[in-house]
Amino acid sequence: MDRVVKQARSAINEYIRVKLNNIPYQTLNTEDFSKFIAESNKLSLKIEYGGSMPALRGLILLNNDKSNSLVLLSDENNNCWKRFTLVKEICHIFLEHEHKIENDNALKMAEALMFHVAFLPNFLPTGDTSNLSKEAEKDYETFEALLGKINPLGAEETSAVVAAIEILIPAICKDWISKWIEQGCHLNDISSKLKVPNLILEHRLKDWGLKVPPLK
Repeated sequence: MDRVVKQARSAINEYIRVKLNNIPYQTLNTEDFSKFIAESNKLSLKIEYGGSMPALRGLILLNNDKSNSLVLLSDENNNCWKRFTLVKEICHIFLEHEHKIENDNALKMAEALMFHVAFLPNFLPTGDTSNLSKEAEKDYETFEALLGKINPLGAEETSAVVAAIEILIPAICKDWISKWIEQGCHLNDISSKLKVPNLILEHRLKDWGLKVPPLK
């Protein structure tokens, strides 16, 4: 099993054990999960919805002593993309050594997926930042100068994508989804049940070798 998947499953299994009394979930409470991960890593967490961010983008920032974390999310994302992007950013907290991973099939699939949509965490809001708090705006200004030095398609990012998919559409959902497909559910019917983006669900179904149903 891929090491990134192992880390993701370890994180979500601990959340299920501690917060859900070992009861499997169909639709994850992403904010509660994110707070749990932050607290487990002795971090405070703030989530800010930015102003006019183009496309589907998010960013996680840690202060120098790694005691505070700030996630910036575009307020132009729909609810499903907000959920996915938040979890993807939080995955950066618990993933370890992912920058050393090369030639991993899951990472290659995630990288291919990423070329189709701009939800990269290494991009910051552009244009209107009036909706950001003073703290978030300060972090924005401090971090903006680093944009040109960051490779957004590195292993760290693709690892976070793989982990987020594993958490939001866990293996336990495969049987449920198979039955829904057999019952004639459309792709967006299933993504609405799970509250995940259609594109991410389609990627997961292909990864599992399941038939991808059409959209309504």
